[in-house]
Amino acid sequence: MNSFKKTYKYVSEIRPYSYQKNEKKLREIVTETIIPSPVYEEKSTQILECVQKLKQADLSVIQRQKLRNQIMKYTVNVPYYHWKSYQDALNSKKTSGRKAKYYEPIQIGKYEKIKVMECNYDKKGYSPIEWTKKTEDNE
Repeated sequence: MNSFKKTYKYVSEIRPYSYQKNEKKLREIVTETIIPSPVYEEKSTQILECVQKLKQADLSVIQRQKLRNQIMKYTVNVPYYHWKSYQDALNSKKTSGRKAKYYEPIQIGKYEKIKVMECNYDKKGYSPIEWTKKTEDNE
């Protein structure tokens, strides 16, 4: 409890914009923004319509932001290691169970893409698929 109180006091006393990136006292959480495959498969028409509209040159900044927000409502942030596990499954021929399905990233800006990831997604939310490698003995 003392450790918690000490950490809580430290964090609560940090002033806005005073924390330096190179300070290692806070845990770094790395996530990847993705569209879950079940959501993409259900809502692909709406997503791709927004993408096509974003390609129009005569859109105002506000219209672009509204379209981006419509697309972003279909996204979730997942731990980076889940994304990495999925990428490894795509690149590996030694996965147990079925082969991972590849989805083309969604281009929402000149330099920005949203990735689509094969995973489980239902009323309860996101859950990863376990992509484990077989050993050579199991082949």
